Amino acid sequence: MAFRHGVSERPRIGWRPVELIVERPSLDPESQREAYRRLEERGAAIILGSAISKTGLIQAEEASRSSVPCFGISASTSALSSRADGFYRIVVATDEAGAAAAALLQQDYQRVAVLTGASNRAYTEALGSAIARGLGEGQGTLYSLEHEEEVLNQVVADRPQALFLIVSPSDLLRLVKRIRGLGLSLPIYSSDWGLFALPIYSPDNFEGVRFYSQNGIPLPGYAARLRKLQDRYDHEPAHTAAYALSILDIVYQGLEEVGSEPSELRAWLATPRTYDYAYGRVHMNGAGDAEREHWYLYQVRAGRLVLEDSIPNPKFPRAP
Repeated sequence: MAFRHGVSERPRIGWRPVELIVERPSLDPESQREAYRRLEERGAAIILGSAISKTGLIQAEEASRSSVPCFGISASTSALSSRADGFYRIVVATDEAGAAAAALLQQDYQRVAVLTGASNRAYTEALGSAIARGLGEGQGTLYSLEHEEEVLNQVVADRPQALFLIVSPSDLLRLVKRIRGLGLSLPIYSSDWGLFALPIYSPDNFEGVRFYSQNGIPLPGYAARLRKLQDRYDHEPAHTAAYALSILDIVYQGLEEVGSEPSELRAWLATPRTYDYAYGRVHMNGAGDAEREHWYLYQVRAGRLVLEDSIPNPKFPRAP
């Protein structure tokens, strides 16, 4: 929806119309490959790809094979990092995100339980492992929720000082209720993925939960565009909608500068530069990996998501 809306905002680049070709493959790897190749055969200049890490890995393989580049929406596993394979993204990789989250948690806690869900394991397990590594042995303990009952009993026995949940939005709702039902009055943190739960379920269900995110408050211009998107589809946009509009802006900039030949656009995207995007500034290196200028900490208070802190990212490239 966001890509359609973005193209309708700007249907031409100069005198040339912009055509959005849509494929709807399943999550099956072969279905993903076939969709990529159909778009390639139809003359796509670029493929706007995956929202999850599992399919992002497949699309990155196709981009490596093809001259047609791919721009992922929110696939963030570090298995995609440093590959220079024609797969680009504005989301920060799980290794970087995990190290930043660990640095935050270390300020207040000596024992943190990191719980990873079974959905989208390419993301949940990669981020969980990165947080546990950053916390270090004895300070961060990693638990897989594949056997949920057993794991939650172990967490209760281990008596951590805080919990960090990396689970799907629906699992977050259920787990927060279960954890509180067990009498654990611990600080609960969630990854970015959990923020999807707030437009779907009442924020009252997440009172007190903190979300560590690479997304701040949308800049005014993007906020206005997201409101128009919401009015058009009668649905509150998630942060992936802001990503989609940001990605389109970057792609349009490339199309204006070098045209629609895929190899030229790919070379343009592979040139390291800093872009403005929905939440501020993002730097993309030559391998297609990203660094955001800030990290953000939110908490649900009285049924509202409140920004607690904006934390500068020391790894963000600064102008000399």
